[in-house]
Amino acid sequence: MAASVDRKKLEERVGTSLRQRYSLDSLLDVGGMAAVYAGRHKNGRKVAIKILHPELAGNADVRQRFLREGYVANAVEHPSAVQVLDDDKADDGTPYLVMDLLRGVSLEERLAKHGVLSPEEALYVVDQVLDVLAAAHEKGIVHLDIAPANVFLTEDGPIRVLDFGLARMRR
Repeated sequence: MAASVDRKKLEERVGTSLRQRYSLDSLLDVGGMAAVYAGRHKNGRKVAIKILHPELAGNADVRQRFLREGYVANAVEHPSAVQVLDDDKADDGTPYLVMDLLRGVSLEERLAKHGVLSPEEALYVVDQVLDVLAAAHEKGIVHLDIAPANVFLTEDGPIRVLDFGLARMRR
């Protein structure tokens, strides 16, 4: 359920704050369901803030699925799974998730810029992604959207698995 995205309108949020706790410093990425901003908590901690597109926020099922992403990601309890630090609603009622601000590039960006990975790099990435997936599966969580865009190569080395929005809990 992708929304028609008005990037200029999303950029208008830059320089504003959410609940007087988080300032939005820059727009990092825009997806079909949400925009991701670099931000800062009032205590100075740098964070990433994923805000559901306002056009979708009126749909209760979409809102629930969006917030569920954070709960599922945290349930994995693995250092290489994205961690959601907070969630709330903006003053306009639009839900948002607060996560660690990662430095680096997605595997998708890395492949587009430099081409294929060396065998050593590929093994490193696959090993770390499989480790996260094994931890998720032990908790009954199936990611369902492992793709280069959802594998993040941090500047300091560890791989991070992102976007648990489509994940399912096995019963």
